[in-house]
Amino acid sequence: MAMVLEIDERYKNKLREENFKTIDIDKLLALCELGENYQLFCYDLERLIKSKNNSNLVRKLYNAMEGKSTIVLKILMIKKFIEKYQDVIAIMNKYDCLYQLTVLCYDQKGNREKNLSEDYFYQYLQNHKEDIEMIKDVLLKIKNLGFDEINLNEEFDFSKKEYEVNISKGKFFCKERFSFLENMKIIPTYSNNSIKYKTNDSCYCMDLEYTDLCLGTSKSDIRSIEISNNFKNIKLKSLVFDPKRLPNEITEYSTLGAIYDLYENKMKEHENLRYSINLSMNIDDLNTCFENLTQFIRENKKTENYPELLELLSQIQNKLKQLQIFGTNLEDQTIISYEDITKELIRKEKQLHFNNKNNK
Repeated sequence: MAMVLEIDERYKNKLREENFKTIDIDKLLALCELGENYQLFCYDLERLIKSKNNSNLVRKLYNAMEGKSTIVLKILMIKKFIEKYQDVIAIMNKYDCLYQLTVLCYDQKGNREKNLSEDYFYQYLQNHKEDIEMIKDVLLKIKNLGFDEINLNEEFDFSKKEYEVNISKGKFFCKERFSFLENMKIIPTYSNNSIKYKTNDSCYCMDLEYTDLCLGTSKSDIRSIEISNNFKNIKLKSLVFDPKRLPNEITEYSTLGAIYDLYENKMKEHENLRYSINLSMNIDDLNTCFENLTQFIRENKKTENYPELLELLSQIQNKLKQLQIFGTNLEDQTIISYEDITKELIRKEKQLHFNNKNNK
């Protein structure tokens, strides 16, 4: 449990670093319905609860709005406030966020807290007044998919990141997190232990967690997977889009299954990339062995058949050059055959493979 909490805190810190603003979906739905009445409510509320001492009038007023305090209700100004904003209070209660939008937004002296996400999202809704109904449809669909809150950053570009699903075999009862987006595209990789991918364009990124009895490299292994309800987060760069762009359900088949389908369609590409890299690195290893052998022979010139050895080295060197040319041509052909395989990609995958091999 401690590890889960630690990871979740890291996740929240990452959201803050990436300038995402977070809000409960129900709270945002309330703001959609309230419109400009919310700002009028907040203005009058702050005037009513302002105090020079720590009297915490906002909590007393909240109790009165909830009908928990008849004494406070006898104060005429408070009674008039509640009567004036009974429709606003009803909407907040409908979405179970009256406490969050009152008590949690003010300090004990009645001063409104700074940098509240409610203020950010209120302004966002004011900038998109003509899109309120679409925003509500998007929020309701996200809620129906099992999310409790959203994270929004209009400047974030999901296409700038690479994403990865760990598919190492032999991992029993593992928990892994992965991302699900629109318009996903597989990134060719040497590794058999993960699927790397990116998006050409997506207005959302769902960060999900799966639990698995034993994940493998085939789509058929998905039958042992369950998408966890303990960790579900969605990041968005807009709330104004057709809700049909969101999936209709979140299951192992609609998320991981979709990624596996893309991966399996690229299997030939992966195999050719791996073959090209393996050949190239084995030729490099052979060349290293040859250089070591050459150095050894040249440092021991006293042997009687030294001239004969030099001749053999010359022949081997010529064959090695032919092998290197063959490997380079194969690499070039692989790059020409697949648009997603580039020289830079091959260089990076070689380095990763080399590092992994040396760390074993």
